[in-house]
Amino acid sequence: LPEGVTEIGEDAFANTGAQRVVVQYGCKTIGKGAFRDSQSLLWIDIPDSVTQIADDAFENCPNLTIEAPYDSYALSYAEAHGIPYDGYGE
Repeated sequence: LPEGVTEIGEDAFANTGAQRVVVQYGCKTIGKGAFRDSQSLLWIDIPDSVTQIADDAFENCPNLTIEAPYDSYALSYAEAHGIPYDGYGE
């Protein structure tokens, strides 16, 4: 995603065919259904600037792994929603 994006809006990338997504630092919010039904999505890197992710942002993304810094909101979100995750950093 391009730099300067602070919010990924509702259904912005729903049903995307993308396999990998890197959310740039500075983004704060991933909205409702942002990546819903993206069955090809394998991996998304979410920076620690993201502090809000809608409960259904990744609904029906069965192959998804979230990569994010340790102790970030994104890793807590992944754990709470049963999404596989990889942490990095200190």
